[in-house]
Amino acid sequence: MLTNSMFRGTGARPAQDPADGPRRSGTPVEVELRARRLDKPVTLAKALKAYGLSLTEAHRAVTTLTNEGRIRLTLYLTPDSGPAERLAAFGVEIDA
Repeated sequence: MLTNSMFRGTGARPAQDPADGPRRSGTPVEVELRARRLDKPVTLAKALKAYGLSLTEAHRAVTTLTNEGRIRLTLYLTPDSGPAERLAAFGVEIDA
């Protein structure tokens, strides 16, 4: 007979697939982002994933931008991500 106690621990999170984590390949570039007008913060957070940040890191960065107006980050530039200046479309200024 199966009991609830037999299933303890099986409800734990599944193992993380390394492909789910941030891609850290590419050329690392230190930048400072300054908030101009963040109309679409969630879209900005998703865009930051293309530069090697995890979604959690990207959301923290957007929160800091919103609260403090600026943040320093290391972005990883790849042919797919393109230049960091693309982030200007999301309402931030970039200093490399």
